[in-house]
Amino acid sequence: ARIAMIYEGTNGSQARDLVGRKLPANGGRALRTYSKIVSEFIAAHANDETLGPMVAALGRAAKDLAAATGWLLRNALMKPDNAGAAAVPYLHLMALVMFGHMWGQIAVAAQAALARGEGDQAFYANKLVTARYFFSHMLPETAVHRARVAAGADNLMALAADAFCAGSARRDGVVADPAQEPRRALRGLRTAAGARHAVVGTRRRAGRAGE
Repeated sequence: ARIAMIYEGTNGSQARDLVGRKLPANGGRALRTYSKIVSEFIAAHANDETLGPMVAALGRAAKDLAAATGWLLRNALMKPDNAGAAAVPYLHLMALVMFGHMWGQIAVAAQAALARGEGDQAFYANKLVTARYFFSHMLPETAVHRARVAAGADNLMALAADAFCAGSARRDGVVADPAQEPRRALRGLRTAAGARHAVVGTRRRAGRAGE
């Protein structure tokens, strides 16, 4: 359970850093440069019978990224909550585009190796199969992340802070103090941690006894 908390927290921190610091740095030059690289890659392989459908999907994903970036530039400065709400889906969107670019390059290399007839031909053929799967089944998720970015922060921020503990605020007919909820949660975590240490200790003792 703990690793899940660390994983989610790290993703959130990296997403906020991407949107709040890396994206606007130097007037957005890094993203413009990378977008040009992707566009040139798409153009170079657009007419290829095997690679054409893949780079066409990459082109659609790149347009989703450009649209989401434009939305952030228009809406994040005037309302910082929009940047916070969009950060994680924007991170996922950009990651998918970069993975698409990477899989495109893998497909180019695999196709070239197959054409030369060298190396493990089955291995290279499977790389093309995997690439097709990514472009047809995973890369289209960019449209979902683009919609999440453009949804803004209003619905996300609509609940008051104390509403998050409202579900557990009434116990046995007694209205609990919402301010106590974090303390109860902390006690629960301590209890769980204590139980885990007890289990680990028991296992260690049992292992030593069996030696």
